[in-house]
Amino acid sequence: MSQVAIATLLGPVLQMAPNCPESIAIDAYVSAARRFCNRTRWLRTTLLGATVAPVGAVGTSVYNLGSDTYNEIAGISAVSLRLNTTEGRPLTRSSSGSWDPDEPCGSPEVYEYIPQGQIALHPTPNAIYNLSIGLVLQPKLGSNSIDDRLLVNWADAFVSGALGTILDIKGQPWSDARRAAVEQGNFNGEVSKGKSDVAAGYNAGAAATDVIGPRSGGMRTRMQRI
Repeated sequence: MSQVAIATLLGPVLQMAPNCPESIAIDAYVSAARRFCNRTRWLRTTLLGATVAPVGAVGTSVYNLGSDTYNEIAGISAVSLRLNTTEGRPLTRSSSGSWDPDEPCGSPEVYEYIPQGQIALHPTPNAIYNLSIGLVLQPKLGSNSIDDRLLVNWADAFVSGALGTILDIKGQPWSDARRAAVEQGNFNGEVSKGKSDVAAGYNAGAAATDVIGPRSGGMRTRMQRI
């Protein structure tokens, strides 16, 4: 992945809000991207790491997830643990309030995300285990660039989100409350699409399911040619 300077993306925004300072437009654009990523959980990456073996019978249950120059962690999508070279398992999300603090060290079975940027494992690891952690990301406040993966499908969403904020600023030459409401509605619609995209595993069409649904009277057709 690479970063794209937000200043190069502001053309459609500044056309609708002439004379708006570029710094305000950049802040509004970043805010729109942050809201989109936070609500949809669309921007993700995989962090590869490992647990720590106990030292003197004292184990480590909480781990830092690191940091990034451009993005911050908004959550965890999934965690898997490698028991050995041939066997692994996904960990289950859980609340630490239900964990037995006196349980001996062992191979972790559950995890809890600790905002912002830590993960707790239970039981406390009794050895070194490789981990794959799916991280949910969002641009940092004050960023002047954005991950280019977000722009393939959602560039228009960020323009609408930025305009929904900028045009709603009262007392400015570019103020337009009605247009701001329209753009905010467009942005909310794109957020809904983003949520659907994540729910479908980023694939076109509905997500697969093994749940048997009710009978339907709808017309059934053959698969269409691409």
